[in-house]
Amino acid sequence: MKWLLAAVLYLLLVSPATAVLMTLDQPRITAGEKLKILVEARTSQATEPELEWPAQWEEHLQLLEKDHQAEALPRGDYQHRWFLTWQHRDAQTRSRELSLPPLRVNGRSAQRLQLQISANPDPEPVQPSRRLSAPLEVDHQVERQEVYLGESLLYQLTIRYQGYPRDPRLSPLEVQGGYSRSLGDGHEEGFNQRGVHWQEARWREIVQINQLQAGIQPRYFSTRLDRSDQTGGERHEAEAPAIDFKVLPIPEAWPEETPWLPALGVSLEATWQGNTANLVPGQPVELLVELTAVGQQARSLPRFQPEDLPGVRIEPLAEHTRDRVIDGYLAGRLTQRLLVYPLQAGPLVLPPLKVYWWDTDRKRLQSSEISPPRLSIKPGQAQLERSEQPASLPIEATPPPDWGRILVGLLTGLLLVLLACAGWWLLRQRPASRLRRHLKEGPEYWSHRDLLHLAETWHLGSELEFLLIQAAAGKRISRKELLRPLLSRSKKAEKGAALPPLNP
Repeated sequence: MKWLLAAVLYLLLVSPATAVLMTLDQPRITAGEKLKILVEARTSQATEPELEWPAQWEEHLQLLEKDHQAEALPRGDYQHRWFLTWQHRDAQTRSRELSLPPLRVNGRSAQRLQLQISANPDPEPVQPSRRLSAPLEVDHQVERQEVYLGESLLYQLTIRYQGYPRDPRLSPLEVQGGYSRSLGDGHEEGFNQRGVHWQEARWREIVQINQLQAGIQPRYFSTRLDRSDQTGGERHEAEAPAIDFKVLPIPEAWPEETPWLPALGVSLEATWQGNTANLVPGQPVELLVELTAVGQQARSLPRFQPEDLPGVRIEPLAEHTRDRVIDGYLAGRLTQRLLVYPLQAGPLVLPPLKVYWWDTDRKRLQSSEISPPRLSIKPGQAQLERSEQPASLPIEATPPPDWGRILVGLLTGLLLVLLACAGWWLLRQRPASRLRRHLKEGPEYWSHRDLLHLAETWHLGSELEFLLIQAAAGKRISRKELLRPLLSRSKKAEKGAALPPLNP
């Protein structure tokens, strides 16, 4: 009762954003039966968190199916759920309780797996296990022997021996109708069988089938073993038999001009990296595309070729490939990093990414599709400045000319010119002006006779009286002397002060 109360108090105190809950569909299964597990975790990320389980799980259980779902919560968090289907590996086991370490979600642990296993009442007949009698044994195997052309397989070589090996000799891996390459380093561990200590070494390689006639040649291994019950180190030899493949051609149902991809399962993910809240046109954002295929190596996965779309430019940044083993099957992952340049403000919606693949287990065409999340591109500084400027007035059609106004303007200008000319002409018709012009056009020196004619014509008797007396005395009067009294006369007339005539 105390443990139950402590567990309830612990669940109440643990924040729901950090708890990882694992639920079994049944607490007891029969040996070799399937088990369904529901894993729930609440995080702040929208993408799928990392779900991992200890290696002890794979020793007793085999993962058959994995499905992930995410639900957005009102507070901004996300509820993640995984639906896992496992199968117990050992159908011949006795009734017992299985206790395994907890699985983890982003490093956070769930409760331990406590499972009751009942012995199978009608077990399937199995071949009796071979007893290790010889001090050296060699075995190699692949996950399946009926394969499609272009399929990748996981090849494993196992060598078991007693004692310490000296001068080992191993024949190379020869693949007919294909090729192979190493997958990591070898692994060695020890175990006891009937009181005898054995060493077991394993090597894994990837085998690619590219011809309809394919197979793996026998492997040979020999070494000297220094054992505790023997001295001198006797040489031992062992052989692994050949492996023949049944290679199936590319099906006719496969679409033309599509890269051939045989696999057991395919997963496709596309996520934006970095801060995508304040993007403006021209600012790049990284798109991470991950393609994972079970039963195929990473180097054989198709690449997504970026193409420029209206309003966006896409450039490749980097790519990374990784091969690993999941539940005894080869799984290749291709990671592509793409730079996306939005060229205009507004919503950024990329077309969905789609990959076709052939299900080698069910022998049918499948497809996986993912749409990158939608982004909102804000206007840049230049666009904001243009938007703040007043809108330019629309260009209207030029109205027809108003000929009436134009004619009135021309007539008014002509009238002003005529008035100016008339004033100038009247100014020239003033007596003083006419007299001055007449004198300038006359002779340089004037005689008495000329002066008399001038006085009679212009009525200048009083003004020229003094000059007439001098001319009568025989003096020739110059134009300058003639103009002086006349100019003084005009000035006096302008001022209105009349002086008495000069009386010599």
